[in-house]
Amino acid sequence: MEPTKKGIKRKSTILSYYTKTPKVQTDNLGKNDKLNEMEVVVSLAESALTPFNHNSQSMSEQHNENNKLIEPSASALPSALQTVITPTQIDIGLFIGQFEQPTSQVNSSHRYNILKNTFNPDTTFKFPGSGRRNLKFQINWLSRWKWLAYSVSCDGAFCKYRMLFCPKEVNTQKLGQLVFEKFTHEFLSVFENKQESIAVKLDSKLKLGIEKNRKMIRPIIETILLCGRQGIALRGLTDSGPIDLSSLFLSNNEGNFRVILKYVLMNSKDELKNCFENLPKNTTYISPDIQNEIINVINSLVIKKLVTKINQAKCFTILADEITDVAGIEQFSMCVRYFDKDTNKIRGFSSICTRINLNYLRGQAYDGASAMQGLFNGVQAIIKQSYPLALYIHCCSHSLNLAISDACDVKSIRNAVGIIQTVCSFFNTPKRQAVLQNSVEQIAPDSKKTKLKMLCPTRWVERHEAILVFLELFDSIIESLETISTWIDRETSSKANSILFSLKQGETLLSIHILAKVFSLSMPLSRQLQKEDIDLSISMELADNVMSAVCLLRTNAAEEFKIIYSDVEKKCESLGIMISIPRLAINQTNRLNISTESPEDYFRILIFVPFLDNFCEQLNDRFLNHKSLLKQFTCLINANEKNETEFKELLKTYSADIEADKVSAIGEFTIWHHQVKNKNPKNATEAFINCNEEISPTVHQLLKILITLTVTTASS
Repeated sequence: MEPTKKGIKRKSTILSYYTKTPKVQTDNLGKNDKLNEMEVVVSLAESALTPFNHNSQSMSEQHNENNKLIEPSASALPSALQTVITPTQIDIGLFIGQFEQPTSQVNSSHRYNILKNTFNPDTTFKFPGSGRRNLKFQINWLSRWKWLAYSVSCDGAFCKYRMLFCPKEVNTQKLGQLVFEKFTHEFLSVFENKQESIAVKLDSKLKLGIEKNRKMIRPIIETILLCGRQGIALRGLTDSGPIDLSSLFLSNNEGNFRVILKYVLMNSKDELKNCFENLPKNTTYISPDIQNEIINVINSLVIKKLVTKINQAKCFTILADEITDVAGIEQFSMCVRYFDKDTNKIRGFSSICTRINLNYLRGQAYDGASAMQGLFNGVQAIIKQSYPLALYIHCCSHSLNLAISDACDVKSIRNAVGIIQTVCSFFNTPKRQAVLQNSVEQIAPDSKKTKLKMLCPTRWVERHEAILVFLELFDSIIESLETISTWIDRETSSKANSILFSLKQGETLLSIHILAKVFSLSMPLSRQLQKEDIDLSISMELADNVMSAVCLLRTNAAEEFKIIYSDVEKKCESLGIMISIPRLAINQTNRLNISTESPEDYFRILIFVPFLDNFCEQLNDRFLNHKSLLKQFTCLINANEKNETEFKELLKTYSADIEADKVSAIGEFTIWHHQVKNKNPKNATEAFINCNEEISPTVHQLLKILITLTVTTASS
């Protein structure tokens, strides 16, 4: 055995991480070289604050001429490393050699973006080892030396200040590893307008020009923001030419933007007003093109802020649905649902952005179209191939709508809905509407409803209010139809007479009252599902309540239908009609032959019972998948039972989101279960608010995933 060397300690420092190179002599650096380095920083700071150029070029053209840098994205990394670098963090190793060109050709915004968004690994990041001693990069080096940056693609450390600000070499001699930290900090301060650049300090005229341009552009930006926040259109008949400040209103409509800006300038100080009047015509920055550029800049800033919040949440869900606009064209909309820790609320925004880290995708919600929910070639299946934790959730609003529409397949119910739709369409003319309004004033003067509501063509649950209005104005409708049936117009009078005959049927009246009864139970669920902050546990609880109420109605079908039948019977007496059983045939194929002589029993068996049975069955089938999905998270909010097995399954499923080991996580769950027993939260949102992230980080993360899982794509 070889003797060990005493007194020698192995100590891994950052210098041992670099390849040893000959020591660079800095004594030969002359004053000219130091001035060149200073000019680099000055030129960068000056480019960030250069006043507007008085020429015909637009803002985007000036930007594109200076923008010579090719920004590599995270897709340039190997597939195995793309899960480490997020879209908002930059791997500095991908920019090697791009900043060695003259600084005047490189935009300062790129340097600023790299300095602020350099990849910063967390404590869980595993650095690869190298050599026989398996030396690794130490994360504490990043906090110790602020100039240091780690590159995942190159598996090495770089001095970000040297790469961004220093030339390739000075007097044929390459620079060392360090750059003065003061210069870089001054660049950030200048770029963020915390202090003035050296060029501005030396040139007072340049400073005055910058201040003047900022004063002129501020009211323009604020006017655009005002129109955007209030949803006001910017354009008008006259969108070009100078603004006449002699009068606020002219003969031509100048548009909201120009009028509001004119009002601001006319009521501002004389200095600002005079400056705007004396500006050259090509530098007023009020043209539609400049307005669009400012809107695009505002949009990019808002999107960047939202994307940062989504990536910080480390958990989000996507929602997608198609709607038809007023022109009959289908529009595809996409939203993102995430938890905002600044407001402690569930947020969502409608936009498609490529800088969201899809590794944090935990849910996807669509309607029931085969192209979306297909098990093999559907959108959800394709997404799950790349992101297995992105659970698919069928929109609860669509599920409820399908359940009601299938339940309404009973013949009498379906015919009653068709008759109501025909009546609403019939009175959808000014002349017939006037007759109905006169009848309402005579028969029901206290009624606030004077017009029928059209039935929603797609959402059955939204027809509840239309049916209630129809029942409220039923007597006025009958009188109006009787009046219209006496008109000389043959087509109108005959149609009114046929509708009147259909309404004066006991089966139709019973079907309408049954619809109103059942829809009154499902309408609260439909309205709650349209809320943005509703979570999966609340929606399933409401669905169970509706199902229980409908099943109870089915259990007490005889007593409940007797009340409905009594109300309809009174209505028929006022109309001079009777509820009778239709003629029965020996071999009936179109309707049921129910052996009873009581009209009440006949229509209860024919309409009421089948409708309730279908409704209960459809609700149970449509929400079965949602219940199975919620069952995985029930252990986190169930105070009665401590199911450690389900919690272990959650740990196994979401191991990528959990930093604690299995033993520590189970300990957190035990403490959390005692807390749930004491506070007894009603839903997942309340449990998440009561959960302390520092005490139970694992439970907190799992609850955040639960409340982020979306319920519906049809929010109000």
